[in-house]
Amino acid sequence: MEVARQVAGLIAERVSGSVYLVFFNTSPTWFDVTGKTYAEIVEGTRRVSAGGATSIGCGLDWMHAKGLPVGGIAVVSDGGENRTPVFATVYKKYCEALSIEPPVYLFHVPGDADAFSGNCERAGIQVEKFELGKEIDYYSLPNIVKTLRANRYALYEEIMATPLLTFASVFAERREA
Repeated sequence: MEVARQVAGLIAERVSGSVYLVFFNTSPTWFDVTGKTYAEIVEGTRRVSAGGATSIGCGLDWMHAKGLPVGGIAVVSDGGENRTPVFATVYKKYCEALSIEPPVYLFHVPGDADAFSGNCERAGIQVEKFELGKEIDYYSLPNIVKTLRANRYALYEEIMATPLLTFASVFAERREA
């Protein structure tokens, strides 16, 4: 839960559109965290707790029912899907209904077996998975979040558009120094 709050806070700092934090259990509990600080997110979500009856798909199903389009989906979970609806099934319906295909990012934390990744793979849904491990490095988390893009290939395009140094420019800079 703490990692989800951290990720939501980091995303809310960086995006210009709406940011929704949706906790999923047997039913979704959602918060509009657009423009909120991490401290405000913690305060607003302090009564939310994990119950173990995980339905990752119920959060996206809520978004689908509201007709809320998103530019990306960041899931913070151990990947356990213990209840329906399953995320992969809802994702397909969500994409069809809204004519979008947002990239999916999994911030994987230890816990239950990771059914989420397998379900998405079988459904042909690409998931970028970040293994956070038992000891979460909260100093590195902002750098991971900075790599998230609404377009799956935007980071690659940004990297490829960066001009490379030439042999002449490297040695010209050394002569000037």
